[in-house]
Amino acid sequence: MYKYYLYFTFICIFQHYYTVKAQIPEYKGVVSSNCSLLTKTFEFDIIENSRSQSIVQLPNNSSNFILERQVNGNTIPAFVTLDSVGNIISARQLNSSTSIILKTHRRLANNGFIAIGIINNSGLNEAIIVRLDSNFNVVWSSKLQGNLNVNGQHIIQTNDGGFAFACFLSFSSNGSGPNNAVLCRLSSSGTLLWQRQYQLQAGSFTYDLKQDTDGGFLVNGFTGGPIYDGFFFKTDSTGLNIIWSYRHGGPNNDTNISTHRVSSNEYIAFGYNRGFSSFLGVNMFAIRFNSSNGQVIWSRQFGTSGDDITTECIRLQDGNFLMTAVTNVDKFPNYQNIYIKISPSGNLIWSSKNSSNASLVSELEKVAEMQDNTFRATATDYGTGSNRAKIFAFNCLGQNSCSVLSYPVSVSTAPLPVNIQAISVLASPLQYVFLSNSTIVSSPINKVNCPPPAPCSDSIRIINNDTSICEFNNILLTGTMLPGASHSWLIGNNIFSGSSLNYFANSPGSFFIKYRASIGTCVYEDSINIQVLPRPAAPFLQSAIICSLDSILIGTPALPGLTYEWSPQINLSNPFLSQTYFKPPSLNPLSYPISYLLNVTNTNTGCQNTAFQNIFFQTIIQPTTSIKSVSTDFLLDQDIVLLFSRTGINQDSIYVTRDSTGSSSPLYLGLIDNSTNEFRDLNLNTSNQIYRYYVNEKLNCITTRRTPFHQTILLRYDTVPSSGLFQLKWNKYVNWPVGVLRYEVFIRRPGETGFSLLLQTIDTSIIIPEFKQNTTFGYRVRAIRADQQASSWSNILEIRKEASLFIPNMVTMNGDGFNDLFKIENLSLYAQNQLQILNRWGRVVFKSDNYQNNWPPSDVVAGAYYYVLDLSGPDESYKGWIEVLK
Repeated sequence: MYKYYLYFTFICIFQHYYTVKAQIPEYKGVVSSNCSLLTKTFEFDIIENSRSQSIVQLPNNSSNFILERQVNGNTIPAFVTLDSVGNIISARQLNSSTSIILKTHRRLANNGFIAIGIINNSGLNEAIIVRLDSNFNVVWSSKLQGNLNVNGQHIIQTNDGGFAFACFLSFSSNGSGPNNAVLCRLSSSGTLLWQRQYQLQAGSFTYDLKQDTDGGFLVNGFTGGPIYDGFFFKTDSTGLNIIWSYRHGGPNNDTNISTHRVSSNEYIAFGYNRGFSSFLGVNMFAIRFNSSNGQVIWSRQFGTSGDDITTECIRLQDGNFLMTAVTNVDKFPNYQNIYIKISPSGNLIWSSKNSSNASLVSELEKVAEMQDNTFRATATDYGTGSNRAKIFAFNCLGQNSCSVLSYPVSVSTAPLPVNIQAISVLASPLQYVFLSNSTIVSSPINKVNCPPPAPCSDSIRIINNDTSICEFNNILLTGTMLPGASHSWLIGNNIFSGSSLNYFANSPGSFFIKYRASIGTCVYEDSINIQVLPRPAAPFLQSAIICSLDSILIGTPALPGLTYEWSPQINLSNPFLSQTYFKPPSLNPLSYPISYLLNVTNTNTGCQNTAFQNIFFQTIIQPTTSIKSVSTDFLLDQDIVLLFSRTGINQDSIYVTRDSTGSSSPLYLGLIDNSTNEFRDLNLNTSNQIYRYYVNEKLNCITTRRTPFHQTILLRYDTVPSSGLFQLKWNKYVNWPVGVLRYEVFIRRPGETGFSLLLQTIDTSIIIPEFKQNTTFGYRVRAIRADQQASSWSNILEIRKEASLFIPNMVTMNGDGFNDLFKIENLSLYAQNQLQILNRWGRVVFKSDNYQNNWPPSDVVAGAYYYVLDLSGPDESYKGWIEVLK
């Protein structure tokens, strides 16, 4: 069993983030009708002082729940599995010598389980996490402990297969506040990866945890006293950073219970609050918010005239939500359970309560939906002198039979202001008055009496008949009204309220639409079939340009079964053809468009579609673009930059063309527009190739003009015979209308990063001065236009002068330290060398690869010898005589 210790380093101070404290507006729905109990209520009467906790659905409509038993003064959990009719299949108890309270457990993808709760260790609570296999055998367990009380609350499996859990710790030995929220991450094997701690102003109790689609975490709970506020906040995936936080509540206690995702970035938080005053009692609430920024989308309140304490909220298989609460409305102070079904939009679908036998299902705690859409719930009965666990099955159909109090509805898209205060309660009629932004507002609360439900003898119908409409058209559907009923339309999984529906057909096909009215226990339906006919495909039309008074053919070829009509009909040869000739009006301004619409109709269905054609009139515009310069880029030596001169806006096509020396055909590089004066040609061999460029311009919509070509400057060098000097040479820059003023030669010396001016000349070659051997110099040339309005750079040329060899022809072995060895100077520059020494008869007496200037030995015979020195490069061989003297 692993042990981890909390390090009390606060991640953030929450009062900095919680700057808004909001109240939830009233939304009191009718709570009525009885949920029908199924055939069996499962009570464990033989086990005294037991309590049921978390429940989960298993395959084959079976279920599993946690039963807490008192054994030798300790609370010990057991996992009890029931079949679909409530028979016990198995029960496995955790072995422990101390109290363990498991708050929740959930089934994993491999049919195993993960559970979290609290274990007591020498009077202090520790968070405990237990991983179990499908038979509830313990695979591993982990504890999070410290010198203070740590209470495990909720655990989830993360996107990477590990786990995250929320808990809270108390700064006092007896577990009283203030508390801090704690968020932890475990690997799939139970290793603690990290833990984060968060401090609210009044302490915090964590209740629920979700991982968002971006990997961040949503933490849900409520603050410490004396007045509780609900809160939820979002962290990033590491838990280190708070992305946003939200705190809500009125002048009385507010408590968050759970959070559920309703879309990719929207969630609903559920809980209960005291309302705006003690007069309104405890109410259930739901808050929908955006997980990206924490913005509240809407908030609702539900409940009876009594105290309704939310115990659970689950997401149903049909996408809606079931909220459960304990209420004292009918049997005060005995509690009953109420059930409210709401949509993801916060609309009340139905509400129910359990049978009048309050002791049967007292204090409901957890609920799970079965595969057959019935429910299993855990509850605890406190009315027998000792706790008794209960598991019961029920089926809520929302069949309303009687009503209690109905309060006015108040809907808000944002939290209400903090300064709303309840100030008085009036009678006759019963009203409450509150102050909102210095305005007195009053709302009546009416007592509603419900008669028994009438027999289901009425009917409704859709006035429209089965029909067909064209795609992307609307049809208004109207149904008959049933007084006192709720009316809705059903299209697939979508539900729309009201007695009429404006149906928009956005895709072809056959669709059944249901019209439904619900009143009491009666539901009436009628249906209609809508055939949505596809509209014809829109013809493809291109814009046309007319540069003279000649006519032009516009349109598209006709297709069988379709008719065509152009509008407006002016200047067209025939407005009822798919293709038609267009002749511009006699007035020919500089440039303006006329838009034509071509309407296409399917002669069989009558469905239509449209396309648009733009006709542009323009006079001849002389192109004004010319090449200003072509230049090798100063930083990217393999790129060539073309600069253009523009004296006006050219509305025709302008293409850049490259014609390399030695190439057989020009290459069209691309189209330039009026928004740029530069074109870049990338990744070229500028050190060995001259490139020529010109521009093609479209004239008068029918002819083209090609500008003179401009070419790049290619800088090269030759060696000057018998001098050891180098000559730089380059080609002339051509096709500047005013010619070249001069050429500037720039040099980059060893150790320098930039170029500096060496000299200016009107020639295209220079002899550069002698420079040291084994050094590299960089050169480039710039041509200056005669009017000095443009310049063009050559490529970068680097020249390195290597050191030459010196081979002596004599060795004097007299011991004076001079010429004692056959030493070849600068041979170290040619590491891949081979030396052979031959005597006068041609026999090799010495041979060395990578010669180290270490011949001859001391016993060599004086006389003449022949040497052969081969270097690494081609044609680099030296031969000669050497005389050895002693």
